[in-house]
Amino acid sequence: MSRAIPLEKIINISLQGMKNAFNNYYKWSGGDWLGYAPESYIQSEIARALSEESPFVTLEDTVRDIQINSGSERRGNQSRGNSSGRVDIIVWWKDGGPRILMEVKKSWGYNVINSDAKRLRELLHRGGTLQRGLIMVYTDARKELTINNRFKFMATNSDTQMSNRIGPIKKVDDGEIWYWDAACFIVNQN
Repeated sequence: MSRAIPLEKIINISLQGMKNAFNNYYKWSGGDWLGYAPESYIQSEIARALSEESPFVTLEDTVRDIQINSGSERRGNQSRGNSSGRVDIIVWWKDGGPRILMEVKKSWGYNVINSDAKRLRELLHRGGTLQRGLIMVYTDARKELTINNRFKFMATNSDTQMSNRIGPIKKVDDGEIWYWDAACFIVNQN
């Protein structure tokens, strides 16, 4: 493979894309937080940020196309959710083939990334040019502790590793204190 952008840099760029998405949406909407925006908007902002450093970035590729383009194994038993569907963001190697598979989620619970982590793990196990799976998560709450616990349980429940995160960032809206945060969860390949 060609010399690639380090994973840590991809994660940091993606988090910056989420921060840009929050700030832009807050401004455009007259004060609404990113939780009100569609996930596709967050995906686009992450992809825009990644496109400035990465050779190729695509959105919503089908699992079938990812398997074909990565040269991964397509035969055998595939779980129902793995053989169809789409992946939110794909970062490609410079000399061809999908490298990083990313899902984007807004979450206020603990189990929201479990099925995505399982699906990405299954795709990674099929080999080819695929290197890593990442899940980018946005959340907000009234307390920092709530966000910290949410991310901790999210990682444990989905068998992922929380890598970097933005905050939590404190904001005062209409006299009330709230926090928002975004984190990257790395899918373990077990």
